[in-house]
Amino acid sequence: MSADKIRIVACTLSLGQGNGIAAMDNLLWSKIDRDKFDLTYCYTSITDNQIPPENTYHVYVPLENRYEILKNFFLKADIVQFNGGFDPVVCDAARISNVPIVVEIMHQCERGQRMQNIDITVCVSESVQRFQPNKNKTLIISNGIDIKKYNYLKEIRDEDRFVILQVSRKNKKMHFCLSEVAEEFLNIDSRIEIWIVGAGFSREESHKGRLKKLGVSSKMQTLYQKADVMLLASVQDAFGLACVEAMASGCIPIVSADGAMDTIVDHEKNGWLLYKTHIEYAKKYIKKAI
Repeated sequence: MSADKIRIVACTLSLGQGNGIAAMDNLLWSKIDRDKFDLTYCYTSITDNQIPPENTYHVYVPLENRYEILKNFFLKADIVQFNGGFDPVVCDAARISNVPIVVEIMHQCERGQRMQNIDITVCVSESVQRFQPNKNKTLIISNGIDIKKYNYLKEIRDEDRFVILQVSRKNKKMHFCLSEVAEEFLNIDSRIEIWIVGAGFSREESHKGRLKKLGVSSKMQTLYQKADVMLLASVQDAFGLACVEAMASGCIPIVSADGAMDTIVDHEKNGWLLYKTHIEYAKKYIKKAI
């Protein structure tokens, strides 16, 4: 490492596939200016489909002796960042190691700034910033996507079916999940199929193959391009990365308006917002989209 580079140690849960935090970790890794920064990821778990990278820039930190490992690893760090809002092991290890700058990245609509040595709270939206007690220690940096990866290709859509896509992990807080109310939407039109993508949704098909649970996918750009609408009834979504990816791919969003997605979607112009979360409103917009 060149002495004039800024060394960043980014602490994260895992390096597996997925949306949200995992996608932003991967984007940072691929886009960072390596002439100016030396980035190393410390991760604490391994997903089922992950093969850990064999290099010195991705370090697996097991539960055993985690504090001591991090404390020693932080000794040469200029910046330690972690995904908030509460990680006392990382913060205390950074304090003991005299790390100059500690940054928390807030991906949820919840309070951060719970440890005194946090220098800056990066919020992914104004919705997240509203939860922070000290606004002077916050910075808003919205999530982003690779527009070369997510793009609109009309010709790959199937005119004989209408695909409703839900992209979310199973334990995400939602007003309703499509897997639980699938029949109500499938009954709208015989051409409708529902595709559910995300961690916790094991691969299976039901309702005569019209409801497909696909689990975690590495081919999200293709799924967005094939889908007609993305329906996501999140509760207070902090940003709505899947919403942006879907829109860039030509997939119309039908999403909750009680988080940050109302800053992305212009209601009835480039999608629909669920100001009222009743399923009947979502069904109404599906009928309009068909």
